[in-house]
Amino acid sequence: QKVSDKVKKAERGMTTIYFRDPITNNLVRSALSSTAINKMGIEFDKEDMTKRLDGSYILNGKAENFVAGWYADIAYTRAYVASDRNNDGYLEDYELEDTKSGFVAQETNLGLFVQSYTQ
Repeated sequence: QKVSDKVKKAERGMTTIYFRDPITNNLVRSALSSTAINKMGIEFDKEDMTKRLDGSYILNGKAENFVAGWYADIAYTRAYVASDRNNDGYLEDYELEDTKSGFVAQETNLGLFVQSYTQ
């Protein structure tokens, strides 16, 4: 799937990760800060985070379950997937109004910022 320019800009400086959506079982591409990746490397077994030649990670086992758990909360419980009306993987201000959370979109590379979409 083509990654939109808005998503590329939001993910600049972050590390791409891949994991299975716990609801649909589809492969999901997302991105995490280097701080989050480093913390996950401490918490989870090496086998749960396979680093690819391009620098991205394929998550499985406990690492995948951890990320997939909060992904399901954000994507489905908070309605981020359903709110992405134009399906570009980036929530515009008018789309954020449909989510069930108090978060505001910001273009930042701090913390556990996540911009996700399924393929």
